[in-house]
Amino acid sequence: MTSSVDEDTRPERPDPERADDAPEATTSTAAGQVGRPADRPGDTAPTATATAPTATAPTATDTTDTDTDTDTDTDTTPTTPADTAPPADPGPGDAAPGDTPPADPGPAGATPVDRVSTGRGPARRPRFWAGAPLWAVVAWLVAFPGLGVLVKVIDANPLDARGAVVPLAIGLVGGALLLALALWRSSDWVVGLVAGGYAGWVGATLIASYNGTPFGDSGLRGDSARLAAMATKFTVHTTPVDGVVSAVPAEYPPLFPFLLGRASLLLDQPAWSLVGYGEATLISLAVLLAFLLWRGVVPAWVALALAVLPAWVFTQPRKSYEIVTIAVFVPWVLRAFTDRSRRDGGLHWLTAGVIGGLLIQTYQGYLLFALVGLVALVLLTLWRSRRRWRYLGHLVGVGVTAAVTASWYLIPYVRGTLTYGGDRINDYFISPSIVEDPLGLWYLLRPLASLLNLLQAVGLVGLVWYWRKRWWARPMLLILLGVYVYRWAFVLIFATNGHTLYLHYTTRLIGLVLASGAVLAGVEAARALSARIRVVGSPRRLALVGTAGLMVAAALAGIGTWMPHPPGLNDVERPESATANPNLAVYAHAEPLPDGSKPRYPAPEGISVHWFPAEPVRRVVHDTLGPDALPVTLSFDERMYAYQPWPGYISVERLASNTWTHWDDRRAELVRLTGVTDPAEFTRATADTEFGEIDVFVLRRRPTGWHWGSVVFDPKQFDPAVWQIDDTIDNGVVVAVRKPAP
Repeated sequence: MTSSVDEDTRPERPDPERADDAPEATTSTAAGQVGRPADRPGDTAPTATATAPTATAPTATDTTDTDTDTDTDTDTTPTTPADTAPPADPGPGDAAPGDTPPADPGPAGATPVDRVSTGRGPARRPRFWAGAPLWAVVAWLVAFPGLGVLVKVIDANPLDARGAVVPLAIGLVGGALLLALALWRSSDWVVGLVAGGYAGWVGATLIASYNGTPFGDSGLRGDSARLAAMATKFTVHTTPVDGVVSAVPAEYPPLFPFLLGRASLLLDQPAWSLVGYGEATLISLAVLLAFLLWRGVVPAWVALALAVLPAWVFTQPRKSYEIVTIAVFVPWVLRAFTDRSRRDGGLHWLTAGVIGGLLIQTYQGYLLFALVGLVALVLLTLWRSRRRWRYLGHLVGVGVTAAVTASWYLIPYVRGTLTYGGDRINDYFISPSIVEDPLGLWYLLRPLASLLNLLQAVGLVGLVWYWRKRWWARPMLLILLGVYVYRWAFVLIFATNGHTLYLHYTTRLIGLVLASGAVLAGVEAARALSARIRVVGSPRRLALVGTAGLMVAAALAGIGTWMPHPPGLNDVERPESATANPNLAVYAHAEPLPDGSKPRYPAPEGISVHWFPAEPVRRVVHDTLGPDALPVTLSFDERMYAYQPWPGYISVERLASNTWTHWDDRRAELVRLTGVTDPAEFTRATADTEFGEIDVFVLRRRPTGWHWGSVVFDPKQFDPAVWQIDDTIDNGVVVAVRKPAP
């Protein structure tokens, strides 16, 4: 279905001379056009003229966005009469008017991406070995581990001034070399090298941040402790289980901690000590995967600009699994649900489904937030599609494949919903952003507060402006509107009953869609401007310089969060107020080890974390029950579950608890147990609560009793004949272990 007002559906130019066996002829476009569909690696410089369709096989191609080894500033290729007509404005990934359509025309507005369309005969595909995706992967495989080893060899303390500048120094040297190479030979494979190198540098920066400590971002505080607990559980479980109460299925997406747990067994290292490396790997991969997916529908340098955005929009390493998900999500939607043919950058249903299944298992939140927009996009695409049944089949294939891929997680999840039930309480947590900016319009309220805010405000204008003019604007704006529908609906629900359903997390997806829209709209605006005025220098080189500037801005913003801040905490003199609020990266060095010792590069004395004596507790339990025991444990500190795979009776944080654990009911059981004063009856009651036995108590020792939060047990309830008790552990901790039956 076509529309006279929609440039997505430009009419095809008749080509009566074309034959299936006709040799290729040449076309050209106005010099300076950016955002053309194909960066063509390995093509030779234009030499042939377009004279007749019977000419010998040509070597000429469009010079505006080619990836030849010679990048000229002007187009000297002779034009055919058909080329003198004013061209429509092709978007990033759109073909120029006059290009011969593929044999399979695909959906309305579909255009070739990674092919060389010469206007006559079959199109040539770029050589695989010279393409940006291949070289991006190769560069990442070399840069990430290589720079990581370099960081370890330098072995600088990231809390010192010297350690603070190590990532910048590496970035300056590597960035200068890659930029010089890109300006000298602005080829597709060079841009791929830059993308892979930048992704590797991002990961190496995080490795530098965690140098000298076994912990990841924020140590074992809050969500980081719960993630580490899930990873530790997966050293003894292969099915998704809750990170604390392993008697119920995992409610939170388990793929990342599962991989950490399996890697722990393979490397013979504690799972909690691999979290930092996992964060570095995922955020590095976020850049690489975003580049690879965007490259399917936009030129390489545009894909590079888009790939640096996710880690800029979402700079919290402890949420690395969310960052990699959001990086993949936007280009995946564009390539999986807009009915683009495969030669136009659309994904095969199998590939799209596998990616969807992995997204569900890594972090399904963004699918939920954008669900309304996705449904609207699918319905609109179905209505406009010229091949509806084929599109429907594609959707079914994507959905079934995604469900099968994620079934390891989804089947236990559905079973938990149907059999365990429970009232959701973990979305009663109130983020400050819910009350400070309930509508999610921060970029309009404070557009000049940061470069990113300004970029996002421009992105909104660009998406609206190109709604009917570029194929990418409509789906991105629909996703944006869908996320806003979700957010605003749950603002109303929150005002009614206090449930948020995590509406504050929509901020990241909104920000990324807008920032991506700004890049794409900026490319279009620059191309249109260059067509009307004379541009000094090669437009492609100017675009690469602009992309480099965006990368620098993203890198500097990221370093402020990824590295300990303020920089040089150990040896830079500052007023005390300037160091009063260190970032979460500092706490990776403040977290004590399980035995109470400090990391090799500890945080300054004024920044400390209370030690939880996990190692002394472990010794008591193992001495009593043996090293392979997995006793059900009640611990006042969730770090116990990060260090040991023991199943917990109840999580400490009510607002972070699994719905199916029935947190309130379990706590009520604990309160009931405190009222059992007879030691023998207490022994029987703790062995048969409503939710099973409790074999180990790890409690705070206080003058008023032994505490689990506000629940207080009387030491007299524990019969020494039945319980192995150690109340001499440091930091006011007492442990009671049920002795094995004789």
